Amino acid sequence: MTAHRLAPEELRAVCDAATFPFVSTAELPPLDGMIGQDRAVSATTFGVGMRQAGYNLFVLGPSRTGKTSAMKRVLARAAESEPVPPDYCYVHNFQYLDLFEAPDEETAARVVMIVRSYGHAQTETWTALPWERFESMISTVLVPA
Repeated sequence: MTAHRLAPEELRAVCDAATFPFVSTAELPPLDGMIGQDRAVSATTFGVGMRQAGYNLFVLGPSRTGKTSAMKRVLARAAESEPVPPDYCYVHNFQYLDLFEAPDEETAARVVMIVRSYGHAQTETWTALPWERFESMISTVLVPA
C-alpha cells in the first residue's frame, strides 16, 4: 500500500443529517454504560460488590470521557439494592468522639469496655435508637403539663 496526499475535503467524514431519525441528540435516551469500556464497567461492578473493608476503586483515563458519569451510574444502580445507611448527628464541639454501630446492646457494652480500657479519663456512652422506638419511649417518659 502506497501513501498518497489527501485533499482537505477528504480529511473528514460527512454524513447526511436527514438519515437520522432525530433532529437533536437531546431527543435520544441517555447512554447506559460506556462505549468500548465493557471491561472497565465489569471491573467496577465487581469492585463495588466487594464486602470487606480496605478495597477501593481507582478510575483512570483521559479527561471528559464520561468516567465520572459512568461510575455514578454504576454506584447508583448498586446502591438501589443496599440498605439505607444510618443517620448520625453530631451535637456540640467534640474534641474526641468514638462512634460505632453494634448489632445489640451487649455488643455495644463490650465495645465501651474496650474503649474505656485504653485509659480514657472520661467516657460517656449513649445508645442510639431508631426514631420510631425513641418516639414511643419518650411518650412514656414525658408527662403532659
